[in-house]
Amino acid sequence: MKTDTPPNLRRNTQRRSLVLGLSLALGLSSGLALADQATLDALRAAGFPLTPELEEAILTAEPDALDGVVSQAIDQAVRDNPAGAADVVRAAVSAMPDQAAAFASVATSAAPEQAAAVTTAAVESNPEAAADVTRAVVAVSPEAAVTVAQAAATASPERAAEVTAAAVESAPEAAEAITEGVIASVPDAAPEVEAAAEEAEALAEEEIDEEDDVDDDPDDVDDTDPSPS
Repeated sequence: MKTDTPPNLRRNTQRRSLVLGLSLALGLSSGLALADQATLDALRAAGFPLTPELEEAILTAEPDALDGVVSQAIDQAVRDNPAGAADVVRAAVSAMPDQAAAFASVATSAAPEQAAAVTTAAVESNPEAAADVTRAVVAVSPEAAVTVAQAAATASPERAAEVTAAAVESAPEAAEAITEGVIASVPDAAPEVEAAAEEAEALAEEEIDEEDDVDDDPDDVDDTDPSPS
């Protein structure tokens, strides 16, 4: 036989559930606040140009919006002082190394003439991201592909081949110049650099051929009768 739960027991259970829910919410909120504070402390320690408004924006940003807040700050700081782009990127990447490629891309967009300096700063701050940084910066400023690849390879010589491949993927038309530039900067890596460049160029050509095939696909031609019915 089913028995009814006493009212007092029901109320106590509801109270415990409410307290537990509030505790979890407060714990999550506290954890996020600590993460934002840690990011702010890291930026401050790295010498990133902070303003009271930016500090408030960082502390109140949602987790998935924090990277965007810092990216906007980088964009503004570099536009205000293009010559300081490398210092801004170095500080930002030192504090948030996982965003090296994204931050370098933002800074290069704001000051294309600083592409090589930005690349050096980002790669020196996070060498493991050398290829990703190169790819991102060359995508934004393909005319600087050679100097960007040289900067990245010089900052992280052991990743010269990866850097070369990334640059060639983003600017295949400059493959030969990129290869020569990187070898000039890191001559000991010449065999690996040449092999990486050849492979990347071949892959780029394959992609171009595939795109051409899609464009020439007769099935994509509009065969609708244009004559009036």
